[in-house]
Amino acid sequence: QRTRGLRSDGTVWTEPFKQGADRNFADKRLYDVIRDRRLAHCGPPEIREHLLNADAKVTEDSKIRIVKRSERGKIDLAVALSMAVDRCLYLNV
Repeated sequence: QRTRGLRSDGTVWTEPFKQGADRNFADKRLYDVIRDRRLAHCGPPEIREHLLNADAKVTEDSKIRIVKRSERGKIDLAVALSMAVDRCLYLNV
């Protein structure tokens, strides 16, 4: 019997992440984690670039949303980091 892991299969386990309220909560949580200096990383330049391209849009009800500073800047890794931090903290609650 041959067993294969997710890594060797090239697949990952995922679940849906809603882009409405869940994203707003995750984006605020990422802001809090960065503000409180609770996030450690190995310094990949791509993440730094995407975070520098990001801006915070504050809604009327004081929710935070990660948005692009300019149309040309990429923020995909900042958004992915937001969702990852949210899931990591959610699983540790």
